[in-house]
Amino acid sequence: MPQLRAHFRRGAPRPAADLHPPAHLSADAKRAFAEAVASRPGFFTPADSRLLSAYAIACTEVRRMEIDRSVAATVTSYTRAVELMLKLARNLRLSPIARAEADQSAAPPLFDVPTLRGDPAPAIPPPWRAHATTTDSDTSGFDS
Repeated sequence: MPQLRAHFRRGAPRPAADLHPPAHLSADAKRAFAEAVASRPGFFTPADSRLLSAYAIACTEVRRMEIDRSVAATVTSYTRAVELMLKLARNLRLSPIARAEADQSAAPPLFDVPTLRGDPAPAIPPPWRAHATTTDSDTSGFDS
């Protein structure tokens, strides 16, 4: 937690405890907005409200096109709406891939990476050393 507190001291926006959807959204868009905020509690700030609103509108448009196929003029318009929804979800870290990338960035390295503090290396050897034998590194047969 010390890093988190230091992050806040630098003037970064604090996550909102309760971020409510804007009044101009439709009922379906408000529901999509609330679902997105509830999926990542304590993650979004009030500055994210416009991006969340755009995501909620994109979700409702895609859903509307799926229910009533006459709304989508062409397959291209539906495809563009889905692409927009996915891009916004990635930027908001709502997609499974974006959440996994965020979780992996905090994981410690698996291999022996040199450190400035002289920390001991992890017990797992790197893959290029895992199966090395004396015959693999012996190149004396190639010298003759």
